[in-house]
Amino acid sequence: MQVLYATNHTNNHYITLDNIDIRAKLLITCVVSIATIAISSIYAQCLLFASSTIYVFAMRRNDILIVTYAIILFVAIMAFGCMLIIDYFMNIMQDRSYIIVVIPFIRLITMINMILPLAFASKIQNILTALKSFNLPVFIYLPIAVMVRFIPSFTNDIKQLIESIKIRGINLNLINIIKHPIIITRYLFMPLLFRTFRASEELGVAAELKGIGLNNNISSYKKLLWTNKDTIIVIIFTIITILSLCVQVYIEIPENFKSLHR
Repeated sequence: MQVLYATNHTNNHYITLDNIDIRAKLLITCVVSIATIAISSIYAQCLLFASSTIYVFAMRRNDILIVTYAIILFVAIMAFGCMLIIDYFMNIMQDRSYIIVVIPFIRLITMINMILPLAFASKIQNILTALKSFNLPVFIYLPIAVMVRFIPSFTNDIKQLIESIKIRGINLNLINIIKHPIIITRYLFMPLLFRTFRASEELGVAAELKGIGLNNNISSYKKLLWTNKDTIIVIIFTIITILSLCVQVYIEIPENFKSLHR
């Protein structure tokens, strides 16, 4: 199994996610994720969402982003539709705004925007080295590294299964999914489930073969280098997080958004 996830070479004269130190990515991911969970203001959430969107588009993987956003949009529409149906029969919303349904999805997209660059613009060896540099115990940094590495592996599995379905002559679209759910489940979701179990097992074996957890003195083949670019991006996201907290505290929330602060 390929242990390291290769990334495209980029021009080091520009700040791109490929040449940002992995420790900077981990720090801003942690800070922004905690902030978006703690903050409830719609304005502050939009500020975090906008900054994280700019950040993730610097990854230059538009195909992955389009699919990810399409899935989240589909789930959001389903949730909003269910809310409308429930409200029609039970009137649970009363005078409250439906914006309350949007906030969890803004949080979700913000966190995904911060995690995707770790998965698709970072090497797993660098992630392990960075986590070990924070003096974290192995039972903390190993699951984090496996989880991040699992995302591109899962994406590749989906691509392979879709190609295999096309080879069988099945056109995978929304109409066929609705008309033939059993066939789609048999050829897509069941193989995906078993490939997921296999991928998790392979990632664990790969970690053991790399000697993770056996010796804390194991050194990386490549040293991590913190540059001015890393300092700049950490400062930018620190300022954005502070501004979001200020928006949360000082900007008054409209009356129809008050239900967001229960």
